[in-house]
Amino acid sequence: MGPKKGDTPYPLQYIVSQESLSDNGGSFIARGTIKLMVKEQDLDLRHFEAIDDGDEISFTGTDNKQQIVHFINYVSRCRTTGHINGKYSTSAFRIDVDNVSLMLSPGSYILGRADMGLNEKLVGIGADTVHIDAYGAFFQAPLKTTGEYNHVIQIDISKNVTIKGLKAISGGDGLYIDSPITRDNNGYGILVILGTYINEAKKNVDITIVNHTSIRDGQDGTRGGLGM
Repeated sequence: MGPKKGDTPYPLQYIVSQESLSDNGGSFIARGTIKLMVKEQDLDLRHFEAIDDGDEISFTGTDNKQQIVHFINYVSRCRTTGHINGKYSTSAFRIDVDNVSLMLSPGSYILGRADMGLNEKLVGIGADTVHIDAYGAFFQAPLKTTGEYNHVIQIDISKNVTIKGLKAISGGDGLYIDSPITRDNNGYGILVILGTYINEAKKNVDITIVNHTSIRDGQDGTRGGLGM
C-alpha cells in the first residue's frame, strides 16, 4: 500500500524511470509500462512509510527495519542524502551498500527493540563511503544486565566512514570498530580493533568519528570512553 495523505513530511515528486525495480508503493511505482521514481532531492524516511512512534523508555513501537533497509538501498543507488526526522523503532539492521549519506535532525532517535538479543548490534556497517551526520540525534539500544551485549554501531571491514554528532546509548559499546571476529570487550564508548593476528589484511580504513557522545561512559561499571 502506498503513502496516504498526511503520511509524508512534504509532497512526493516523481520522475519517469527506466529502472527495473519492484513497485513498493512509495519510492518506486509501476503502472503498466509507466515507471515512476521519487525525485532524489529531500528524500525522507517517512517517504518509505516508516512510522515514527518509537519510545526510548519502553523500546516499543512499529518495527521499521524493512522501511529503513529500503530507504538506505535507495539512498545508495541514487547517491543522494537521506533525511531522518522522528523516533523510529527497529530490529537490528546493516548498511552493506556503498555510498550512503544520512542526515538526522536534532532530537531524532533510531531505537532498538525490547526483545533485542544479547550480542546483537543495533546497526552494522560493512561498506565503502558511509556518512552519518547526526546533529545530536540518538542511536539507542535497550540496556541489558549481563554479558557482552547491544553495541549501538559495529563497523567491520569498511572504508571511508564518517559519523558526526551522534549520541550513542546502550549497555555495550557505543561504537565498535573491528574485524569480524569475536572479542571479549564490554562497555566502551568507542572500541577500535583495526586488525587481527588471524588476518591483518582485514581491517577498516579511514574511519572518522566527530563529536561522539556515549551516554553511559564511566557509569554502572562501564569502561572508559575509548578502547583500542
